[in-house]
Amino acid sequence: MEWKNPWNKKQLICLLFIAFAVVPIVIEYVLKNALDLLLGEGMPSAMLMGIAMAAAFILSLYYIALKPDRLSWREIGISRFAPAYWIQIAGWTFFLIVMTSAIMETLTWFGVGYENTKTKTITADLSWLNIAMSFASACIVSPIYEEMFYRGFLYRWFRAEFGVVWALVASSALFMIAHIPTYNTLAVNFATGLVFAWTYEKTQSIIPAVLIHSLFNAILLFFTILLT
Repeated sequence: MEWKNPWNKKQLICLLFIAFAVVPIVIEYVLKNALDLLLGEGMPSAMLMGIAMAAAFILSLYYIALKPDRLSWREIGISRFAPAYWIQIAGWTFFLIVMTSAIMETLTWFGVGYENTKTKTITADLSWLNIAMSFASACIVSPIYEEMFYRGFLYRWFRAEFGVVWALVASSALFMIAHIPTYNTLAVNFATGLVFAWTYEKTQSIIPAVLIHSLFNAILLFFTILLT
């Protein structure tokens, strides 16, 4: 795949508007409040909100970026990658765990704790059902739609227009901003975004990034539960 841009600025603006205006207002605020009232503030509510976000991102990509020009899902990186890259998937996952530990330990020196709204939701009720929902949301649902949008679409758009360096920075910065208000993880979000984007750059497939993202989240989630 050549780094050509199959999308115009109007499509970029529409998808950014959905990601940073429609989703936060309609799903993360209105729907979340409705689900919290109906189900209580916990993993069932968070899981349903995550599924709604995944549907919003994937359907938006399909109807705005793919269907108008009859493009396939390969255009956003859903394609095979070289089997030899499995070693690098393991290496990048290990690197991210070590890097995240170093960043979070550094932040504790400045009085910033590990806890945020996401960890509190996960650890509030450690039933087997809630743990299963936590893993499904963090390790399956989120990695798939986030990699499709932030790497498969955004990184490719910026890569074709501005080159690899600006694409790495821009897509990772937007990925970081999307995780507000979990402010204590923003540095980690930016750094992981760089790794996920670089993986896409090297393989021209988002699948390795999805796998690293999923394994990384699974390991962090495991230790969050273990240390509770």
